[in-house]
Amino acid sequence: MKGLTWLHRRWLYRLTRAQGRNVRVWAMRRLGFEIGQDVYVGPNLTMTVGYADKNIKLTLGDRVSLGPNVTLILATHPNNSKLRSVVKFPPRRIIIGEDSWLGANVVVMPNITIGKCCIIGAGAIVTHDVPDYAIMAGVPAKQIGTVDKTKLTLPTGHF
Repeated sequence: MKGLTWLHRRWLYRLTRAQGRNVRVWAMRRLGFEIGQDVYVGPNLTMTVGYADKNIKLTLGDRVSLGPNVTLILATHPNNSKLRSVVKFPPRRIIIGEDSWLGANVVVMPNITIGKCCIIGAGAIVTHDVPDYAIMAGVPAKQIGTVDKTKLTLPTGHF
């Protein structure tokens, strides 16, 4: 995100909610986030970031799919509250491994790593790191199963 003004970053963040997945992915890459190949970003992605904050990190591996209304909380603070002087800001990063799928309305809290080939069920709130091949659901998200590695195959074409 170096070299971008806060106004330009603000405009790009708004594009992450635009119609058309290619526009959303383009805007995320332009903001300096690491976005892999064949990534799908569903409509109404919400990322909580400060327009002037250049220290956030988002990494989406190859073939990651984000369903509609996913929320990625990259940065948060109590704004103008007196709590701001006593609350420590969490690290500003989210990493989602290759081939992972986040269902509709999933919320990912800051400083979370989701492993590769994970499934996060619709409406889940991810509050801790997720191991590779885990199936998670609930509030807060808990592991309810694992992906059978023997049945995994790479897709044959682009979507």
